[in-house]
Amino acid sequence: MLPTTGGLVLRPWEEADAPAFLSAYQDDEIRRWHTRRPATEPQVREWFDAYRLDWKHERGGHWASTRDGFEVLGRIALRGLDFDDGIAGAAYWVLPAARGAGVASRALFALTTWALDKIGFHRLELDLCRSEMRCCRS
Repeated sequence: MLPTTGGLVLRPWEEADAPAFLSAYQDDEIRRWHTRRPATEPQVREWFDAYRLDWKHERGGHWASTRDGFEVLGRIALRGLDFDDGIAGAAYWVLPAARGAGVASRALFALTTWALDKIGFHRLELDLCRSEMRCCRS
């Protein structure tokens, strides 16, 4: 778990989160930026299994952005881990009801702080509005 501010907690996905995860991909804004979409709850659970394997094999990390560790508000991920060059990619979405409350910015700040300060990455890349934003430390 990665705590943030204001009661936001980043935690691994749980089986019970499948309905919220699936419903996210019904939102037009999320669909706009995510071409790979789950179609069923069993498929979502397969994704969760793949997320656990990513973590186990140090390929990526995938967290539910939650209110106090319970209610799912969004998703944040660290993907494409390149430990040799110290680079990884960050991706996120926020459910419509949670937008405008700082969920994405707080989750991204917590993930960035953890990845740069604790894990030792030098650069995180975020694909934002079809242009690349780099978060670097020298």
